[in-house]
Amino acid sequence: MTDLDMLATFMEATKEPSAFENHPIAQQGIEGQLLYLQGLALVMNADNDIHETEVEYLQILINSFSLDSSVLDDVIDFAKAPDKVTIQAFVAYYRRKPLAQLFLFDALMMTRRDNQVHEKEMPLVNAIAQQLEILKGTQQDIFDLFCHIKNRNWQESALYFSCHLLNPDHFKHLLAYHEIEFDALMAETAEIRSNRLIEVIKQKVDIDALEWELLVYRNNNSVSYTHLT
Repeated sequence: MTDLDMLATFMEATKEPSAFENHPIAQQGIEGQLLYLQGLALVMNADNDIHETEVEYLQILINSFSLDSSVLDDVIDFAKAPDKVTIQAFVAYYRRKPLAQLFLFDALMMTRRDNQVHEKEMPLVNAIAQQLEILKGTQQDIFDLFCHIKNRNWQESALYFSCHLLNPDHFKHLLAYHEIEFDALMAETAEIRSNRLIEVIKQKVDIDALEWELLVYRNNNSVSYTHLT
């Protein structure tokens, strides 16, 4: 009789779900889906080390998009030898698009899949966010949401499921993945979200006002300098 490895059997039986239900990119055409995966492949191999858990995340997304499993090999091959044309096509497809927010979330997820963030990964993620023209404030909101979801802090994450900060339709699938009911969470956190949202908006207004003052100051100095010359 073959000896059973009960730990391996248990871990295999309780693996994370194999797909996101209603991932927004599943509604895109195959071009958008492949470019999304190839963009994440760049992040996956930013440290020149493709980890098994990173490949698993790509497989989860491929399942979520209902793509053939053979796509995985193509995406991994791209990660090892990316070409400029595809990179440019990815940026052009998602630049200034609301779904770029979701890409940034998945990119952050990819950097954490192997439980360590390599020094080359975040500079690449930041460069991608800049090229996709995701506003700095929005980048911070996505990072905060990522941290709350990673830590299973559902009450705090509920704040970001609001059109005032992020588009909730792009992130609801994350709650479903963790078996959290969206409407129930929204009802449970209504008062908390109202108070916290006011605080966040005040902070954003203060930052925007400061940036505006700096811009006016710089412009005034520039005008003065021009007149002097």
